[in-house]
Amino acid sequence: MIFPKIKQEKTLGQLIDAFAVDTKEVIEVFPVPSFVDDSSGALPEGDRIQRMKDRITQMEKDLRSTYALAAIVNKKSEIAADVERYALTELHKATESLNFIALNRAEENKRIHERVHALTQLSSAEEIFWREHSKASAVAQFQDRVQQVHHFFDKCYKAMRVVWKTMFPLNAVPPTLLTLMSEFGNAKKIRDLVRAQVFAGARFTLALVLARYPSASLLSIANATGDLEALYPKVLLPANIIVDKLEEDSKVPEERGTLQG
Repeated sequence: MIFPKIKQEKTLGQLIDAFAVDTKEVIEVFPVPSFVDDSSGALPEGDRIQRMKDRITQMEKDLRSTYALAAIVNKKSEIAADVERYALTELHKATESLNFIALNRAEENKRIHERVHALTQLSSAEEIFWREHSKASAVAQFQDRVQQVHHFFDKCYKAMRVVWKTMFPLNAVPPTLLTLMSEFGNAKKIRDLVRAQVFAGARFTLALVLARYPSASLLSIANATGDLEALYPKVLLPANIIVDKLEEDSKVPEERGTLQG
């Protein structure tokens, strides 16, 4: 039935010879995989099977470990993304909180654009953060605002330093904005500063009197009474000379050089 054109009148022996094949030529024996190979070749069949089971079990464990590691890496990536989003949100809030000075938006945007462009050019191919415009712009804007605030406070310090030197020329200028502001922290501090200047002027004036009149009674001068206001016009010129001397003596060397130059 399978071969209808072939004569069916064959004996059993003839049929067997017709379907006989050379197994050496037809059947290819593939090598045993390395994970089930038994180099000794002397183990019983049961032991060989057990070794194969053990190795398969170990492979399953290794595969589960690989899956677990992949899950951890994926979770860490998700956490890193959440942290990045949170950081950028807080960065935006911090940037807006610095918006308390008069900013020129056009100039700010120009500086941000230039900074982002420079960072993009300097970053390598692996540094994808700076190549995302929104993220790079957020960081650049915050940096620019910080610089502007720093510049603003620097101008405040310089302005207050001028006020200090004008009002209290005999006192050393506090070195920082915070220490300078603390000197104006309350009315008593300001009053004490003014008193120190008045005291310095009175001391200097009495010293001049004593230098010119060594035998003069300074206590008598200090305790003098009467209509002193009527005498003010007569002491106006000497008072100006004394104040000029005080201011000149209180100037630091670099200020004297600037005035002379």
